Amino acid sequence: MSARTSGATMREATPSSRRGWNRRAVVHIGIEITAVDRYQAHRRKNLSVRRQHQRQGVTGLVVNDRPRLPRETRRWLRAVRHHFLNNRPMTISRDQLMGWIGIQRMLDDLS
Repeated sequence: MSARTSGATMREATPSSRRGWNRRAVVHIGIEITAVDRYQAHRRKNLSVRRQHQRQGVTGLVVNDRPRLPRETRRWLRAVRHHFLNNRPMTISRDQLMGWIGIQRMLDDLS
């Protein structure tokens, strides 16, 4: 399969100064590139083109510029840590808190 057989060409998949990317051409070329290695894209799930300001998540992590915990999780973890430091009741155990802190530190060390 080539870009010509699907109706999309590399020229159509490049950004235009007026309208931005031709998303359909980009998706078709991506399908063809993966088909060479006998991969099949899940059409409803994997064929979205995300803009730079949209959240890109993989396995519960946000991976826009670097892997990190989602904002909601970081805020929740900060609140739980605050409760722990002020001897207030927490929603998770101390061991679970230490595990979450370890995950967050590991992700911070990757950047």
